[in-house]
Amino acid sequence: MRLMDRALLRELVRVRRNGAAMLFEVMAEGVATRLVLAQGHVVSVEESGAGEPLGRVLVRKRLLTQEQYVDVLEKMTEALVGGERLRFAEIAVGLGYVSEAEARSALTEQIRGRAMRMLSRRKLTWTATVLGSERDAARDLALSLEALVLDALRLTDDEVKESVALEAAMESALAAAWPIEEIDAAFELTSEEAAGVRRMLGGTRIVREVLAEATAEVDTHALVTALLVTGAAEPRPRAKKADPLGAAAPPARER
Repeated sequence: MRLMDRALLRELVRVRRNGAAMLFEVMAEGVATRLVLAQGHVVSVEESGAGEPLGRVLVRKRLLTQEQYVDVLEKMTEALVGGERLRFAEIAVGLGYVSEAEARSALTEQIRGRAMRMLSRRKLTWTATVLGSERDAARDLALSLEALVLDALRLTDDEVKESVALEAAMESALAAAWPIEEIDAAFELTSEEAAGVRRMLGGTRIVREVLAEATAEVDTHALVTALLVTGAAEPRPRAKKADPLGAAAPPARER
């Protein structure tokens, strides 16, 4: 079982890092997903599968009552009959049922779920198309691609993580391929995770030893896998440990 296509992931990361605007159209397990990257972020994700509608997300988060949910749907139907196509969030905010911030938070959660489902599917095919400056960016969000990859990996078991990247790197040490500050920001690391990454990338311990030292605060298996599959870290031969006593002092010269 694979988490996702490594070639697709590396291309997503490459586009994310250079800030280009591109549409990725991914087909996997009968579901079509359209993911847009722009200015270094995942800004839009649409899928053909049913998924969880935005209204249901708002109800689940108790930001919208069932009665309000039905009322918004009725208003959407009335607008459609009148030849106007309105989004659920526009109507819910317009009626004062939710704030713009609440609607945006729910939309972010919905987009995150779509992206994570795409990352978890197998046997996918994909194409990438450069987007022009005429693209409407008014409803863009700003999600971190690497943080989405890490979240998707947290939901898989360790056997899957090993098949994705860990097994091949078990006897290697890890070295940072990106600036450490970029790793912190891209993966949206907690302070505990950031400290763990610095220990992982020291180069003196192999992956097997790093995984054996996992703590409850840090999902080390997911974090190491995410670093490897995105190219943020690279397997290297183990570095020699520095002599704690320092180099031997030169012999005293006779006078």
